[in-house]
Amino acid sequence: MNYTALTAAITSFLENEGVSFAANKDLFIQLGERRIHMALELPSARKNASSNLVDGEEYLQLPSDVIAVLDIAIVTANVHTHLRKKEEGFIREAYPIVTSTATPLYYSVFDHNTLLIGPTPDSGYGVEITYHGVPNSIVTDTTTWVGDNCERALLYASLAEAYRFMKGDPDMMNHYEDAFQEEIIKMNALVAKKAHDNDMFDTMFSRQT
Repeated sequence: MNYTALTAAITSFLENEGVSFAANKDLFIQLGERRIHMALELPSARKNASSNLVDGEEYLQLPSDVIAVLDIAIVTANVHTHLRKKEEGFIREAYPIVTSTATPLYYSVFDHNTLLIGPTPDSGYGVEITYHGVPNSIVTDTTTWVGDNCERALLYASLAEAYRFMKGDPDMMNHYEDAFQEEIIKMNALVAKKAHDNDMFDTMFSRQT
């Protein structure tokens, strides 16, 4: 389902061609996309970003589109040394003196935009951040992985947001929400199966080589 088909379906389902409704249609879609991205770890949402730690600085800024951090590794001469995720309290207790620096071993999510690194870096190490991020929207790209592979979830999520804007009948609102949740359950099962199949393929390939 592309952007044109999606907007036409929203109009057809809700039979609303009002000026205010039309002006907010892109917002309904983007809110729906956001719900899908928060509910599923989709292949299209897996991203990598390069950054650098700062000598003597315990924090690392994250990319602006991060939903969840999956991994962080120090990269030295193309060798990846993965940091272990810990709670903030563990890092604070293990390394109470912020000015005491060494090669980092751990990270913790400090807030939505920042990681806490422990111990405090003793050099400006290059790092690679693997994360679950916000994919491009069908509003701007016209076609997306979500539109092609999760079209029913995207439609029902958009309808739920649009119908909420219309302050529609509670029973119909529940219908759209229930339909969306059903599609999310199906997509979670599909994503899990694909991940399992990929793991099986990797295992078989490694044995053959």
